[in-house]
Amino acid sequence: MLFKRTACPLLFTCFLVACTTPGSSPPSGIPGKTNRQSASTENTQRANQKCLGTMLSACLDTALAQKTEVTLPAAANADPSQASPVTGGAAGKAQHKLDQALRDIPPPGPATMARLYADAGSAQHLNGDDRAAIPLLQRALSYPVNALGQEQRVRTVMTLAEAYLRTGRYTEAIALLDGYAIPAGYDPNPSVDGLLAEAWLQRILQARGKSAPDSPAWAAKRWKAVQSMAAANDAVSLQAPVSKKGNKTTCVLPTRRSPGLRPVREGGKATVAVYMAPSGISRAPPGIIESSNNPRMDAFLLRMASRIQCKPYREAFQFLLPMGWQPGRR
Repeated sequence: MLFKRTACPLLFTCFLVACTTPGSSPPSGIPGKTNRQSASTENTQRANQKCLGTMLSACLDTALAQKTEVTLPAAANADPSQASPVTGGAAGKAQHKLDQALRDIPPPGPATMARLYADAGSAQHLNGDDRAAIPLLQRALSYPVNALGQEQRVRTVMTLAEAYLRTGRYTEAIALLDGYAIPAGYDPNPSVDGLLAEAWLQRILQARGKSAPDSPAWAAKRWKAVQSMAAANDAVSLQAPVSKKGNKTTCVLPTRRSPGLRPVREGGKATVAVYMAPSGISRAPPGIIESSNNPRMDAFLLRMASRIQCKPYREAFQFLLPMGWQPGRR
């Protein structure tokens, strides 16, 4: 389809003018690449994301709704007098110049469109509008694999997974990440296993809310994810008592690179009571037994404790868990 006068000229005007500064290239991914960037470059990227998120979304939404590609006029012989409803005066001349500029731009290929959708979706995610971000990110990933650079494709997949989690679409998050292998050299935060563990946990809790029993298969899937987190030093394994006779079971406590565990800057220690179901998933929210005397720290440690998982046991059990946190951990 051709660009609409009310939305699509703004798309490439914004992208090519407002969103591109001299000496820089069009945005290629969400802020925070693997290699460290200067503050000015990062600020430019954030400005690009704001611009893309606000000025481009109308045109992209139209394209998504109509399930068509967004393309530019290819013909250069169109009658300028018919190009715009605005005629005469400075406004008409400005519109005519804009039309000429647009006709000089070659039609965007898959790489350009995939990058635009990825950037616009990432901008919506950063602005907290995940429902708007999801269709844009999905569209970016619908192009051929090589349409996005490797780094931006990784970031787009991880951003879409987080957006699914934030909107309660746990099954889709699992389908996206299950079997997904991060290319060597990338270390995303949250990690794939961290996102998978969170998605399986929330899916189990969601089913509980509908009075369904804990699925052993789902608990086993999450157990596999938290074990992988432990192997990557993103979780710790511990032995927890399950009976007064001294019987113990293995548990895994996620500690980092999990979407539910954003680190706090303070440090502290507390003792937490943990209540486990026979499935090995927490059956009730944990409680503070001995406080760190810091409400923020207590809340953080409770979030961490709620994500512990143990091997299944024949009955429900509970135990006390001494916990602590040192600032500076990621």
